[in-house]
Amino acid sequence: MTDLLAGNVHAAFMVPGNVQQFAKEGKLKLLASSGTKRFASTPEVPTLIELGYKDFEATSWIGFLTTAGTPRPIIDRYHREIVKILNSPEITRRLHEMEFEVVATTPEQFGSWIKSEIPRWGEVIKATGAKAD
Repeated sequence: MTDLLAGNVHAAFMVPGNVQQFAKEGKLKLLASSGTKRFASTPEVPTLIELGYKDFEATSWIGFLTTAGTPRPIIDRYHREIVKILNSPEITRRLHEMEFEVVATTPEQFGSWIKSEIPRWGEVIKATGAKAD
């Protein structure tokens, strides 16, 4: 964020909560969203899909993971408690303000989604030659 504001980098993918205040102050210009829909707080900002990049979807996510072999009752308890926290009025309000979309599926659905993302992003890494730095 610091380098973007200073002009050391000219563009970046950022989560909405980190940039919207700077956009409101005129310090940044929002070009497009990388999700499948526009954000409620910036309905004038199109998605990359709307701009013609038909398969472009890249979303930030936060998940709760544990080690392989964790007993199922512990996984179930973590899941229940985390969903309860995410659905609490205060947390829901705060996440909504930051434009986070809460997707509290089952552990199996989350695992399947992660498994589907690995080959998808693997192709991007291979095609671009991206390297960890």
